[in-house]
Amino acid sequence: MTRAERSRFPVTVSEALTAVLASDNAEGGGRELFVSPGTSAELVELPPELADLLRQAAQAMREGVDVAVVPTSRRLTTTQAAHLLGVTRPTVVKLLDAGVIPHSKVGTHRRVALPDALNYRDRLRSSRYHFIAETQADLGDEAPTGQTLADLKAIRRELHATRAEGGHG
Repeated sequence: MTRAERSRFPVTVSEALTAVLASDNAEGGGRELFVSPGTSAELVELPPELADLLRQAAQAMREGVDVAVVPTSRRLTTTQAAHLLGVTRPTVVKLLDAGVIPHSKVGTHRRVALPDALNYRDRLRSSRYHFIAETQADLGDEAPTGQTLADLKAIRRELHATRAEGGHG
């Protein structure tokens, strides 16, 4: 990377996303990414793990998905877990009380570890997609199951993007 290439920094989110995504090469590895800490003119190379994380986040943002970087040790309130799972807080409380999602208590308040909430969300999505595939086969639908599931995932992303923009989807 030439000095001229390193000296131009994106000024908009869109340009930053484009720059991060452009740093990835066709083999899935990536070119190195550099940042300038604070007002310093010095460039620092990001570790490959962080560069990959930025590429994944940039791709998700480009697709309209909200991105948050939080420590996996983070503990969620029942309200935060409900928002993450797309259900009501009373539903989360029922799931916790039934032992479906592990949790701890801080005084009288329930807390859910972020990985446990994400694991439940992934299991729920997987079982829903499996059910849809089985139902589709039972009904003799000729559409390929993979395409149907891809369509459903795309619809879910669109709904998420609409909600994030303040729509009612």
